[in-house]
Amino acid sequence: MQVYSAAEFTCNLGGIEIDQSALGPDDFLKLTQNDKAYKLRSGIGGGKTRSQTKKPSYTLTIKVRQTDPVNTSLSFLHNLDKQTPGGAGIVPLYVKDRLGNLAVVETEAFIDGDPEMTAGAEEGDLEWSVILPSPDVVMGGH
Repeated sequence: MQVYSAAEFTCNLGGIEIDQSALGPDDFLKLTQNDKAYKLRSGIGGGKTRSQTKKPSYTLTIKVRQTDPVNTSLSFLHNLDKQTPGGAGIVPLYVKDRLGNLAVVETEAFIDGDPEMTAGAEEGDLEWSVILPSPDVVMGGH
């Protein structure tokens, strides 16, 4: 029997631990590959060439509950990056499924921008977008 538990994901961005209590109730992590691993080019005579992108970039979207204090830490990290020359906000990122083999490791991750914020009758989520220029990714089972 397979077992799935959202509580068994570890996410750490630059020493900021984003645990289950901080994450939104729905899809809380989304990993998107920005560049294709291979590109195919067709020639006039029908020949084809495959070109490899050695290390495609990714974007990790992390949905954090609007009321969680980890938002303040992420905001401070992003503001430090914007206000300090030389990439002070370029930090390591680690995501691991502790019940499976999914793992994402990036040594030079950075927050892409401030999340969109709305206020309403109930708490929402803030979606933090993190750029991973060349991560090591293992898409393992849970």
